[in-house]
Amino acid sequence: SLNNLGARSNLKNFNSKRKFFGTFGCSISYGYALNEEQTFSYLINQELIDYNYLNFSVPGYSLHQALIKYKLKSKDLKFDFSIVGIHPDLEKRNTCSIKWVNIIDNFWKIPRVYKIGKIFNFLPSGRSKFEIINILKFFIGSIKVIQKSTMKHLLLEFKNECVKNNTKLYILCVDNYPS
Repeated sequence: SLNNLGARSNLKNFNSKRKFFGTFGCSISYGYALNEEQTFSYLINQELIDYNYLNFSVPGYSLHQALIKYKLKSKDLKFDFSIVGIHPDLEKRNTCSIKWVNIIDNFWKIPRVYKIGKIFNFLPSGRSKFEIINILKFFIGSIKVIQKSTMKHLLLEFKNECVKNNTKLYILCVDNYPS
């Protein structure tokens, strides 16, 4: 369940007078399919009993989307520290690589329908110009060096935002991630 701020949290009604940290990331950081007591936000909170947590992670998010969420939430909230959960799959997700698009198509069955203007809709064929543009974008996003440099860029952007907000940032690698 989510609290009045839209966060998974140990606080059902948020009170900004208490010390708290924020968690940002994807389904692993959110704790998808886990009971609250099994999430890493909850487990960290058990070690830091003076703190409360606000878990703003969202299943399916890329690191870029998590950064946008942090920017929005940090306008109204002063986090004592923030935790960003990362794992290797985010490299594919950040750049919409072909492998990521295949995962989306296979598991989430996202239809490829385009709407242009008020009345023109179409399902792209293998030769439509929009499909070709998307294939090029997905191909570029599949290049490993681009995935790695994009991940580095986004992590540095997260760091810069936290510095700007005088918030400590912790990166939690939730999988074997040598990069």
